[in-house]
Amino acid sequence: MAVFYDELVEYGDWVEYKSYGPVWFPTKVEMGWRPYLDGRWVPTAQGWVFETQEPWGWATYHFGNWIPTTEYGWVWVPGGTWYPSTVTWRASTKKGQEALGWAPVPPPEYEPEPAFAPPGGFPPETPVQ
Repeated sequence: MAVFYDELVEYGDWVEYKSYGPVWFPTKVEMGWRPYLDGRWVPTAQGWVFETQEPWGWATYHFGNWIPTTEYGWVWVPGGTWYPSTVTWRASTKKGQEALGWAPVPPPEYEPEPAFAPPGGFPPETPVQ
């Protein structure tokens, strides 16, 4: 946790959030920012990896999970295991409207807030080419 704190504090704020303990959210982003949008997906031997120029991406897209909150927008719950990504994939195979989309997978203990829409809405689907 300390390595994440020291490296991420320059780019955002740490707060205690519900039963999750310390969580982090970026502060040097535009209104409506959401995770897994500013970058690209790259196939690797470990699976699809999200590459980004966001300076905190090495941690937040590979350790832990993102959750939407009404108080802070998207917050990152740190984790201790590296993953290529923590998203779920969706595919639309409707003829002429094929698309691929993804969304952050919350931690197992996540309980969604009633009637919540994340700031900036949901990530758009990416057309399959």
